[in-house]
Amino acid sequence: MQGLAEAVAARCLEHYEARLPRRGKPQAGREWTLLAAVLKAEEEEELEVVAAGSGTKCLGSQEMRREGEA
Repeated sequence: MQGLAEAVAARCLEHYEARLPRRGKPQAGREWTLLAAVLKAEEEEELEVVAAGSGTKCLGSQEMRREGEA
């Protein structure tokens, strides 16, 4: 039986491969990206990804706001 951390990681990767579009994904063995997800867990066996995002882009200086909304 795998631990909770391994189950969460596996579920996130399954979601990434199955649900996020191929366009923009890194080339295997040559590139990488960051992946973040929020999961809902009723029980360890029932992990549901409710939000996910990937990428390493950040806002350019023209898009930054002093107020912090972007």
